[in-house]
Amino acid sequence: MNDTKAMLRYELWRNPALRKKRVLFIAWGTGIGSAFSDNGKIYEGRHGLAGEIGHSIICADGLKSLEDYAAGRVFQPKGKALWLQDLIKNKNSKRTKLIFKKLGEGLGIGILNAIYHYDPDIIIIGGGLYRFLPYTLPYIRRVLSENALTPEISKIKIRRSSATEDAGVLGAVLG
Repeated sequence: MNDTKAMLRYELWRNPALRKKRVLFIAWGTGIGSAFSDNGKIYEGRHGLAGEIGHSIICADGLKSLEDYAAGRVFQPKGKALWLQDLIKNKNSKRTKLIFKKLGEGLGIGILNAIYHYDPDIIIIGGGLYRFLPYTLPYIRRVLSENALTPEISKIKIRRSSATEDAGVLGAVLG
């Protein structure tokens, strides 16, 4: 079991109501990982790769993946470890708003593709960038509403993980 599936396991343990739903968990940080459960059963897939949306190719030109558009490593300045805190501190600057827009649009494309594959009832965002969800959600929602095949898709519940960044460790212990 990888760290993202362990994070989903923790969410399912912490919130029993999720065990009766189709849940897509996205670990959004330096990269993008994801895991999917249906009625409490986490799908691993034959090769343990079920749900790995971060490696999905979303641009044929140069074979760019979702991670190339929406992962933290794309926006992190070289040699700057505390860039997340800087973004939060400067959340109203033009530069930061543009980063939130780009992150939200990129993740929104990935989420829309994942919705088409997994048809979840709820999407939970965890990982190192989960703090940015309030700033990026309007852009994610716009991608969904402008591109969804049905209006219901744009209304799927998307929320931040209730767990800390240690959820993977906690989920692994539970597993």
